[in-house]
Formats: sequence, structure tokens, C-alpha cells
Amino acid sequence: MSGGKGVSGVGARLVRRERTMRELSGEDRAAGDPAKEAKQRIAIPLSRSSAVGAVVVTWNSVPWIEGLMALLSQASAEGFQKVVFVDTGSTDGTVALVRAKAAGSVQIIETGNVGYAAGLNVGIRAFGSDRPPFFLLLNPDITAEPGFLDRMLEEVVKHSADPIGIADPRILEPTVDGKWVVTNRRRRNLWGWPCPSQEAPGISWTEAAHGACSLIRREVIERIGLFDEDYFLYWEEIDYCLRARRAGFRVAGIDCISIRHHPGEVRDGKNAKSETGHYYFWRNQWLYAGKAYGPWLGALFVLVRLPIFLREGFRLVCEGDFHLFQRAVQGLLMGCLGQKGPAHVQSRLLVRQE
Repeated sequence: MSGGKGVSGVGARLVRRERTMRELSGEDRAAGDPAKEAKQRIAIPLSRSSAVGAVVVTWNSVPWIEGLMALLSQASAEGFQKVVFVDTGSTDGTVALVRAKAAGSVQIIETGNVGYAAGLNVGIRAFGSDRPPFFLLLNPDITAEPGFLDRMLEEVVKHSADPIGIADPRILEPTVDGKWVVTNRRRRNLWGWPCPSQEAPGISWTEAAHGACSLIRREVIERIGLFDEDYFLYWEEIDYCLRARRAGFRVAGIDCISIRHHPGEVRDGKNAKSETGHYYFWRNQWLYAGKAYGPWLGALFVLVRLPIFLREGFRLVCEGDFHLFQRAVQGLLMGCLGQKGPAHVQSRLLVRQE
């Protein structure tokens, strides 16, 4: 009896797994109940008169797609001019799930693993010459209150005397002990100098908007162009905001609005760290320094930030993540040598219980 029960249990698990894979690949949709299928879909309201177009870059984002679709469906009373999903080489069924949930209300573009900056550019180009007044750029792993986009637009538009080119809400991210902390309102700038005090109610003038959620005015894109694809991953939004500020636009934090970002570094009470992430983060610091300040002042910028690198490296070594520290050192050295673009870093994901 026990042997039969074991075989039955294994068989049931295989059936469930096969059914899940069929659902992700879309094979079951044609044979399913149309009424039930329609109920499961999430229609995002679209309007040609909407002031906003949305771009979402995905990579193996299945756990977040349904929540993101629900968020987009309630973000604004006016909806979006268009919503573009750019998938950069997912292998977990992300594209099939977006198609299943979107009810035809989004445009899906599949690319290879071209990087985050290039993915954003692909999405923006998809609007052609019919660009909306604002672009909302999103990570898939965010949650927010209904109507958050309307509130952001209201705050940005009413500061017409001091035009805001790029804005972001307060970004809350989880720590391994379950707390949510604001990660994009720094007391000091990238050079270590104190940030200026708040100059308007509900607004903080900042160096850069957070890449998880940012609102960009069309005029910014028309004046300074698209994101720099040399970065591939990390620092591209900091570079973009610097270029916008130098072109005369303000970068603002909308402090009356908060969203939650669920980054891959912390999930389910575990600390998940990517070697690729450490490599690009520290490599691109050199890239940004050279582009922003030139060779000599750029070298000084990296030197000023060296204590941050040493502190992070010490923490990684103490926690037993020596291979991550090695990858960070490798990235810093390759940045010094001028490497840019994709680096073909062979990455593994370390998941460690805290």
C-alpha cells in the first residue's frame, strides 16, 4: 500500500508540474473555459489622450507579472497611451504569462539579454514619433496604491515654475529582518557632500531617480536622447539624470507617494546575491566617473568612493561571500581598464539563509 501511495504521489506531482508548464507556455488556453480565461485576464485601460506611456523591462519575472498587471490597471484614471513590455531573454515563461494576462492591452517585444538600459530604449522607441508627454519606466517587481500615477503627475505638473524633468516616488525596499526602509532619499550625494534641504512642500531635489519607478518628461528625451547602453546594468539611471540636470531639468523626489520594490537581493527572508550584479555595479562606477567628469576628476570620484567599496568588501568576506567580493574586485579593475557594454560574466546565484 505504501508503495502504491508513493507512486501515486509522484504521479500527481508530475501532473501538476506538467499542467503548470502548459499554463506558462500557453498550451492550455485554447482548450480552457473562455469565460474563466477572460475572468483571469487583467485589462489595462488605454486612451489615445492619455499623457503617459509605460515601459516595463522584464527578465524571468513570472512571480511579479500578475501583481504588476493589476497595478497598471489601477495606476491612473485616464489609463495609458500605450504599455510596452520588453523582455530581455526570460526563460521562465514570463512572455507567455504576460500574453495570457494582458488581454491584448500591451505590446510585447522580445530581445536577447541586451541589458536594462537597452531594454528601456527599445521600449521608448516602440512609441515612434507619437510619444506621450510623459514616460513611466518600471521594474516588474513593484507594488503601489491605486492611483499612484495620477498623484505623481499632479505633483510634477503643478511645479511649472521650476520644471521637473524626471521624478520618482519614495522607494521602500525590504531588509532581511522584514523591515521596509526608504532607499532613494540619501542624506549625502555621490561625492559624500550633504544633500540640499527640501525646497518645496512634498518635493526633494535629488541627484538621480530610482530605476525601479521613474517618470520622465518627453522634452528630456527629445533634448538629451536615450539611455546610454554602455552601462548594460546599473548606473544608467544616474548617468541619465546627470545629463538631464546639465540640460537644465530638475530631478525630483515625490515624497508624498511611496511604492514598494521587491529586489532580487532580498526575498522570502533570504539574501540572494548575483555575481553579475556585483560586477556591473562596481565596473560601471568607473564608466560613470569617466563619462561624467573626465579622466582626472573621474579618478578622484572613484577614490572618494573607495571606502564604500572596502566597507562592502569587508562585509562580504565576513559573511562568507568571498566569491562575490572577488567579482566586485574584478568589475572595479575592468572598469579601470575601460571595459563597457556586456561583459559576458558567468554568474551564479547564491541564496543564503540569514
